[in-house]
Amino acid sequence: MNEAMVRATELQFEAALGEALGHGPPDDLAARIAARLAGDARPTFAWRGRLAAAALLVLGAAVVCAVWWLQERDRARSAAAPVPAPDAAPSPDATTAMAARVAALVADLALPERRKEAMFALGDIGSAAAPLLDEALASGATRAQPDVLAAIGLARQRLALGPTARAFNLPPEQLTLICDYSDNKVRLVDPSGQSLLEFGGIFGAWDAEFTNRGTMLVTEFSTSRVRELDANQETVWEFTDLKNPYDADRLPNGNTLIADTFGSRVIEVTLQRQIVWQYNVDIRPFDADRLPNGNTLIADVLRDRVLEVSPAGEIVWQIGGMHNVHDADRLPNGNTLITLRNAGKVIEVDPTGAVVWELTGLSSPSDADRLPNGNTLVAENTQVREFDADKQVVWRAEMTWAVEANRY
Repeated sequence: MNEAMVRATELQFEAALGEALGHGPPDDLAARIAARLAGDARPTFAWRGRLAAAALLVLGAAVVCAVWWLQERDRARSAAAPVPAPDAAPSPDATTAMAARVAALVADLALPERRKEAMFALGDIGSAAAPLLDEALASGATRAQPDVLAAIGLARQRLALGPTARAFNLPPEQLTLICDYSDNKVRLVDPSGQSLLEFGGIFGAWDAEFTNRGTMLVTEFSTSRVRELDANQETVWEFTDLKNPYDADRLPNGNTLIADTFGSRVIEVTLQRQIVWQYNVDIRPFDADRLPNGNTLIADVLRDRVLEVSPAGEIVWQIGGMHNVHDADRLPNGNTLITLRNAGKVIEVDPTGAVVWELTGLSSPSDADRLPNGNTLVAENTQVREFDADKQVVWRAEMTWAVEANRY
């Protein structure tokens, strides 16, 4: 590790240590990291002790390996990628042809050698293929063939990615996208835990998700920005008016919802980088999700709560006593899945706030998702694990410091 990288790493772990001690990162963290990576050297003598302290506080997270942060790219690359125009209403003949095309692709999903291209083609069709895929999933003949059922279920799940599966050449098997904070990487791993894709130079990688535009959206805590990257790791969009954000989601309308954590706000930003909505009343948001009803669910570590706010900014639901809450997801059954880092557990609460399910004994979890199969995927400090309904581990991938995991 060269001296500039060591100094930049020291700064990143200073920020992590500050969070553990209850205060935010320094205001000039991003500028100091950039300067030190550029070789603005000043002797430093305390980094080893600070690094060790941070490692202990995160329960054994390993010392960072070599990192590299690419400097500012040409601003032209940050121009917003084009937004696909909405499809016109199809004619009856087009609808019939579409149904025939989807039926043929569903048949191809039963053939391993055709499965990958069939998934790509269904992704190109998009949501119009959903009804026929749902019919296939409900079919008794399909359910009698577990491998075919799994392939159709995966194809149905990936419809939301649109052309992204093709752009990133995703194989027809379950994949997990993981943010490894201390390695400054986003990793895509296969069922065996092997990396199929690694995006480096994501300094302070805290959140990542595929969009439906052939891109990946990444949140960089240490450099206070959200970037959208194509499959060649080129920046096609970014938003930088932030203070150490933890989470960003691309919304169906093309805007981006950002938990601007130490900016003490949740904002919705257009592709033209205009803020069109925000909530900034006494919060330090670690996670924010836009719900189907238009409200926004926020994990607020400042007041140890999860709250749901309306577009008008009114709190319509909340639950307190959630110390160091890092993540909150609204489930299809109306319950809320909550990740409590310090307590080392994930809980599911009903609308009254009663705990109806919990997973304990975790190693400082930062993120948890309920999967379509009913299992729960959890990102912990040194690993990502999938638990079944009986809380048994059915899948595991080792990481240095995992803070986010998404299943595709």
